[in-house]
Amino acid sequence: MAKVIWDSEKELEDYIFNSATNNLYNPITGEGIDSIYRQVDLGSYGIADLLTFSYEPGYLEVTVIELKKEIIDIKTMAQLSRYHKALRKYFDGNYPTKPVSIRLIAVSTQINQGDDSVWLNDYLSDHSDFSAFLCDFDLNDGVSFSQTKGWYKKNEEFTKLHDSVGKLEIDSFSKYCEAAVEAKNKLSELSGDSSGKNTDS
Repeated sequence: MAKVIWDSEKELEDYIFNSATNNLYNPITGEGIDSIYRQVDLGSYGIADLLTFSYEPGYLEVTVIELKKEIIDIKTMAQLSRYHKALRKYFDGNYPTKPVSIRLIAVSTQINQGDDSVWLNDYLSDHSDFSAFLCDFDLNDGVSFSQTKGWYKKNEEFTKLHDSVGKLEIDSFSKYCEAAVEAKNKLSELSGDSSGKNTDS
């Protein structure tokens, strides 16, 4: 695989928009869509590069796609969060009875490893509908997209954490759980004894 070098964000936008329009699927995720729009004006919140709409059983799924020519960074994620706020306020304010799910996708050739972008990316990927995808190019398969997540430090060292906090708290928690189980068992025994007594007078 080799990195895709786009001359501009518009070139990348053209590729995704045309692929989605012609095939009614999102070439980034490989999922089917029902429609796609480009350069969508969100008022004072900004302009979204691409919006796709998918009609799912019981709800409408809206996907915001932000394209970056060179790199995904914290600003990209903040930008998508702003677009999410705009769409959420729009749909909740105008169609409060319609269930709408909003997904966020950032696309570029790489993600910034020089700041905390990778950690924020992993957190958002695990706890929200955000995903970051990187472009690759293969002579046989052409352009492809792969989600980037699961980052970690090469030399992880948790000895100090374990010695100062981790072991103490886990041991205390284990004792707490054991005591709770013991108390529950005693209550069950007492309840069983009480229910078994003859109450006839």
